[in-house]
Amino acid sequence: MSNINARVDLQRSRFNLIQKAAELDDADVSRLSRQLIITRLDMLDQNWTKFQEEHENMCLSETESLSEQPYIRERIYERCQAFYVYSRAKLLTQRDELDTIGRHSRATLSDHRATTSMMPRSALPWIKLSSFSGDYQSWRSFHDLFTALIRDNTDLSSVEKMHYLKTCVTGEAARLVCNLPVSGDNFAVAWTLLVSRYENQRFLVTVQLDRITNLKPLKTKSAQGLRALLTTISEAMGAIQALGYTVHHWDPLLLHLLVRLLDLETREAWKVKLGSSSSYPTYAQFQEFLVGRTRALENLDLHTSIPKASKEYNAGFLGKSRNKIATHVATSSNSNSTSTCPLCGASHYLAKCDRYQFKTLQQRQDIISKQHRCFNCLGPNAASRCNSTKRCLKCGKKHHTTIHDVHSTPSTKTSVDTQLITESTKPEGQTQTLTI
Repeated sequence: MSNINARVDLQRSRFNLIQKAAELDDADVSRLSRQLIITRLDMLDQNWTKFQEEHENMCLSETESLSEQPYIRERIYERCQAFYVYSRAKLLTQRDELDTIGRHSRATLSDHRATTSMMPRSALPWIKLSSFSGDYQSWRSFHDLFTALIRDNTDLSSVEKMHYLKTCVTGEAARLVCNLPVSGDNFAVAWTLLVSRYENQRFLVTVQLDRITNLKPLKTKSAQGLRALLTTISEAMGAIQALGYTVHHWDPLLLHLLVRLLDLETREAWKVKLGSSSSYPTYAQFQEFLVGRTRALENLDLHTSIPKASKEYNAGFLGKSRNKIATHVATSSNSNSTSTCPLCGASHYLAKCDRYQFKTLQQRQDIISKQHRCFNCLGPNAASRCNSTKRCLKCGKKHHTTIHDVHSTPSTKTSVDTQLITESTKPEGQTQTLTI
């Protein structure tokens, strides 16, 4: 069963990549390079080919196990095929539009030249070009568009090409050619200066690698932070691939760097997702996890506001216990962060211990019971005194994610999910019990 689950998870990862390609915004075609569109097409075709082949293999070898999977009930194959067709059609349309821009501009200039061949030209034809300020990240798209519309346009003279070049460069790029007068001889000189300055593949790749290595670690869980991380990685990897370099075998190194950037909770959730698997995960699996995590946090943000009436009720109900609960939270927090690991003796949180992570579910539960630790926060405090607001990332119940039982049902939940918080509310030592 574990084998079919792993294969289905991999299929879902490929499905998400193809779906993401369909959800790309319709950017201004003039700002895209033809090479980037072709690269996206190649990646889309590769993902679909792998998805299709694996689907056929599973249907032939895992017929009985596959029929029990949501993979079949959710019609993943049919949906993926629809996304693939839509994505490929959109990319082909963008490629054709980019080619049409070049042909249309040349045809317009040719017609204009034919009708005015016997007359001196009073004004240059209007051609919309994107400006280039010296940003290495936008050099390739500018280079390809300018070459298609201006540099390779045989209907334009060298003087006219030089005029167009000087009007669409700004900033550092403009300063590079500002001392060259507008003349036919200077166009080749100016273009060579720009190419020698910015067509530096080693530097272009370094810029993209720096974007990856300079990413700042996330201190807290945040949908915005995870989304920014995903966007930066996708853009950088796409740019490197567009320069002709293969990135398909970077997964181990890339994941090693990226996992360290995650906040503690997300990193723990990632390790829990991997479970006891001994094979190294792929970047596609990691990307799918981050996309799902981001969506979950976005949905969670919509439901975090507590109604005013509920706040007033809680304030009145807890009454004098508020200060004491705050003291317990502080004490529990401090003890968790500075306590010695009961398994290896090191100064770290029990859930971060490698020995603990390699234990089975039953072994982890036994450790917590024998060490008299809280089933929710894993701290040395009693479960009845746990004031942590964190819950299981799998089911939302009051127990730690690392001891979540995927085979448990609502009728067989352990007593961990019905913890009792007992707080003293009367001088005589009487207690009030609040059921969670």
